[in-house]
Amino acid sequence: MEYLAITSFEIGRGHGIDGIENFFLQIGAEIKKKKTNSLRAFVEHPDGLDVHIKVKCYEFEKKYMEVNRRSGDPILFHLLYKMIFAYHVNGDAPNLYPGQLCPRLQTTPQEDPSTLPPDFCLDLNVKRKRE
Repeated sequence: MEYLAITSFEIGRGHGIDGIENFFLQIGAEIKKKKTNSLRAFVEHPDGLDVHIKVKCYEFEKKYMEVNRRSGDPILFHLLYKMIFAYHVNGDAPNLYPGQLCPRLQTTPQEDPSTLPPDFCLDLNVKRKRE
């Protein structure tokens, strides 16, 4: 439908709020509020980010699910939206793990920051104005 949000997608007749509740429980989210056609959840990622999500189900000629970020990290929301879509469309299991959003730091030896690059040089023949 033309009135749904950009984060809406078509789902099968068998899916609904119970299916999305199952998704959130699989990733360890906290269900804040559940109604007949909507659900609010709080998701904490192992990398330290969190987001509040609201999901609504609509039924017109077909059944639709609308996923909205209420507050929290937009990058985590984007990851969860892709997981929700894959869960409902392809049946993929959700998975949150440390290092998924925040890559680990490299622990290899680093160069001394006071060392200049070999091609660094000052032009000695430049005349400068002095006041």
